[in-house]
Amino acid sequence: MRPPLLNLLTPWGWAVAALAGLVVLVLAAGAAGFRWDPFGLTQRRLDRAQAELAVARADASARRIEQAAQAGQRARLDAHHRTTTAAADLTVAAQAQAREAADAQILLDTDRADRLRRLDRGLCGLAADLAGCTAAPGPAR
Repeated sequence: MRPPLLNLLTPWGWAVAALAGLVVLVLAAGAAGFRWDPFGLTQRRLDRAQAELAVARADASARRIEQAAQAGQRARLDAHHRTTTAAADLTVAAQAQAREAADAQILLDTDRADRLRRLDRGLCGLAADLAGCTAAPGPAR
């Protein structure tokens, strides 16, 4: 004789009971650490995350290079402004001396030529790589 509980289940009841048993089995396997990924979705997510990480690292590296280049450009620009200001100061001082000199209206003599040579040496000291300037002793730039 069959137990009365088995007589109550119809074919649909058996299908529901089998499905419930399968769900319980899958949940128990998941709790035990078993992972089933038939479509490889986890690996795809991992690959996508690693690709995004590589792009982010490359982007951060590019930003660091850009910042270093900007700092170098600022330093070169500051040096250029200092050189320009120093050249302007030397030129203004030489012009003032030339205008106020007693020999300003007289043709070029030795004192006046010496003043011009001093100005020329001062300007060449600021930018020795210009044409007409002798190379300054010391390390090359």
